[in-house]
Amino acid sequence: MQQSLIAQFQSIQHSEYATFMRSCQEFLTAVEQQVLNDNWSFDVLEEIERSLQKLSNRLTRLQQRDFFPDDQSEAARTMHARCSQALYEFAISVYTYHDITVNAEDAKNIVEHGEGR
Repeated sequence: MQQSLIAQFQSIQHSEYATFMRSCQEFLTAVEQQVLNDNWSFDVLEEIERSLQKLSNRLTRLQQRDFFPDDQSEAARTMHARCSQALYEFAISVYTYHDITVNAEDAKNIVEHGEGR
């Protein structure tokens, strides 16, 4: 009985993680599209930052109610890290395009907190 409940719970969590992973892939595709379009505006950067923040909040909520974490949880964290890296690289490109010098620590703060502008 207990194993059945755990399996049902994990099935629900897997579905939620799959939805999260699709959202992350959409995020990565959107960032890639901005790069392909040479769209280096600060407005777009801020929009992407907000999107990543939403993903971060979703992942936190998913993990808070995941009492039996497995490989899906780890895969979601890995995908989220890819999204964070994509934002970091996009932010560097935006600042470079506008000929604004940003050191690595400032870039990290920009990505994590929207600071430095």
